[in-house]
Amino acid sequence: MSFFYTSGGYSEKKVINLCSNGSFYKNASLGGSSSTYYSESTDHFSLNSMTRGDGTWTLYTVGNQVTLRLNYNDETYIEYKLFEKDNFIYLNGEKYFRTEFKCN
Repeated sequence: MSFFYTSGGYSEKKVINLCSNGSFYKNASLGGSSSTYYSESTDHFSLNSMTRGDGTWTLYTVGNQVTLRLNYNDETYIEYKLFEKDNFIYLNGEKYFRTEFKCN
């Protein structure tokens, strides 16, 4: 999944690659600098990941709210409220595009 934002010379790109083996890869670029974070995967979105990845992912539901939880290898985590609309994935209200990623 990829998120893109550009405004007044500022750019932001976030990519979360979710693999069917439960691992994830996450990468972010802000105004040209880049850092790698952990990321997770799920078969539901037909995304792939690599052997170990940056951590593991889980999806859980409370009531009607689906949440994606990325569990980083350093034992920290981040959660995103997830929903799908018009063939796009939204994480915490930000629109992500479906992208392909080859998991090993």
